[in-house]
Amino acid sequence: MAYIAPASQPAAHGVRAALAAVGHFFGGAFRAVQIARMTQVLHAMNDAQLAQIGLTRADIPSHARKMMDLSE
Repeated sequence: MAYIAPASQPAAHGVRAALAAVGHFFGGAFRAVQIARMTQVLHAMNDAQLAQIGLTRADIPSHARKMMDLSE
């Protein structure tokens, strides 16, 4: 005998997919804000402070993105 899924399953899948999409959107937005904050803090440091942590001004954007990737 063939199994017939209840009508509520496709709707539940749609809700889960919508919630996942919303979560993905806000997760990406949160990550962008965190990267912007880290970039702002690093840019506020002087060159000697950046050198102490092994960075130059040119390294700041990629360093901020890399640090966020490590935190996930």
